[in-house]
Amino acid sequence: MVWRDAALNLGSKPMRARTSIGLFVIALIFRLSMLVIPANRDAGDQSQYLELAQNLRTYGVFGTGDVPRAHRPPLYPAILAVIGPTGVQVLQMAAGSALAPLTFAIASLLMPPAGALSAGLAMALAPMSSRYCTLYMTETLFTFLLALGMFFWMIRKPVAGGICFGLATLLRAVLFPFLLVLPLLALRRAWRSAVIVSVTAIAVIAPWTLRDYFVVHHFVPVASAGWGSNLFQGTLDVPRPDPWPFIMRERAGDMEEALLKRGVQRIRENPGRWLVVRAKQYLLLYIDDSDYIRASWKPFFLAGNIALLVLAVLGAWRLRPGPPVWVFPAFLAVSQLPMWTEARYSLPAVPFLVIMAAGLFAGPGGSAQSHEASSSIELPGSETAPARAT
Repeated sequence: MVWRDAALNLGSKPMRARTSIGLFVIALIFRLSMLVIPANRDAGDQSQYLELAQNLRTYGVFGTGDVPRAHRPPLYPAILAVIGPTGVQVLQMAAGSALAPLTFAIASLLMPPAGALSAGLAMALAPMSSRYCTLYMTETLFTFLLALGMFFWMIRKPVAGGICFGLATLLRAVLFPFLLVLPLLALRRAWRSAVIVSVTAIAVIAPWTLRDYFVVHHFVPVASAGWGSNLFQGTLDVPRPDPWPFIMRERAGDMEEALLKRGVQRIRENPGRWLVVRAKQYLLLYIDDSDYIRASWKPFFLAGNIALLVLAVLGAWRLRPGPPVWVFPAFLAVSQLPMWTEARYSLPAVPFLVIMAAGLFAGPGGSAQSHEASSSIELPGSETAPARAT
């Protein structure tokens, strides 16, 4: 009875505000604790971002020396150049911690308060998401902007959502294909706001695309890196635990266009072998690489990852949320099928996975059919659905 009363009180605005602050503090403490673990500055693309930022400060050019390039998305190196590495770490700690109350806010639109609180706590204590706040990588800021954009979309502010998506795309170009397919949701009249979100996001990206066309003399919507190399690397049966020496030998210095051609050729020559490699690699998308924990703990992390996926699928079936909750995890799952996968690529989906997983345990009234807010989430943009925000 005490827990039930507390859960009901959690639905009041003052309690939601205090809960959000509490979630932020818990998330911040947990993320700050990750600083005691030595950071591997050679991991991922950190060195490239730092080099681009240094070049931007020194030459005022996004590229190499005074030669402009469109190899990487521009926003993260620009932020590094403006506020420096220490400023970026502070920003990422704040954005990463804010993901917990933001997840709580999104979940509050879909389920009773107790279920929303569990989603916020899960995000506050998500280990890999917390770890990446300490690295000079795009995942933290990208995930925050993506989740914030989804929240705006859900409360019927598609222009604000599109601005967030556009900025997120300038952090990670992987979101650009997502923006192109997003308007397909408008085939269902109630989801027509997806078009506004997509068009607004592309408008945010457009100045950078024009810069690439007129300065680099190529039509590059966001960045040229990753498309060919990830397809090629997705055909390789790489050794573990460190695949990169093998990958770099196989790449043989080829650039994106050449790697794209080689990847397509390898698939055509032996499609059966490619399917086997993809089956082996694809599972790594949802498995924490756990390079920051003790080896004896890895089986527990693996079990936790598998449990989250299963619970998210079951929770989505029960919750029946609208596109803002499931559309990006679905896009990620499909788009990574032919491409090279790493565990960090799944981090932007974590807030939505924990929301769907929490939906499985939401109490009476937590399903999309019976909860008061469900219609506004399932039918964004519909005139008949009541608007509601937290």
